[in-house]
Amino acid sequence: MKSKISIYAIGFILVAALSRLLPHPPNFTPIGAMALLGGTYLSKKYLKFILPLAALFLSDIILNNTIMRVWYPDIEGFIFLTQSMKWVYFSFIIMILFGSVILKERNLKNIALGTIGVSIIFFLITNFGSFIGSGIYPKTLAGLIACFAAAIPFFLNTILGNVFFGFLGFGALYLLENRMQLATAK
Repeated sequence: MKSKISIYAIGFILVAALSRLLPHPPNFTPIGAMALLGGTYLSKKYLKFILPLAALFLSDIILNNTIMRVWYPDIEGFIFLTQSMKWVYFSFIIMILFGSVILKERNLKNIALGTIGVSIIFFLITNFGSFIGSGIYPKTLAGLIACFAAAIPFFLNTILGNVFFGFLGFGALYLLENRMQLATAK
């Protein structure tokens, strides 16, 4: 049964990655949920990381070369990754590890803590990366504070997206697990 739930988790991660291609409010995405589900439901260590990262990478390739292409006028040809994406991927790896630890026991409290936690991880790492990598902010404490302050309006959508997609994914998988257990018990 555990391998069947892993297959459903893989399916959810792939659908979540594809949902990034649909119109949505800024930062209202399933990135944190993908990391949490991967870290929680995929038992093989390499799958925990490879599958969610591959799903993120494939959706990024599509986004970077279609919808987001206008953001990169200086880059010619096909875009695999942009310079700033290394911070997103680093935060994603940390989120997967975080999910592996905090969600060893899946319950409402841990799922809530997990979705909020991955939101904070994403916010801190990616905005620090923006501070380091962009020429917008002076490399001072005031510049760092300004960078984080500018990102606060997007933080609420990050939390809402992770909570929505996280509870959707964990809820669906919980229902599937219970349904399978009932079917096995009969």
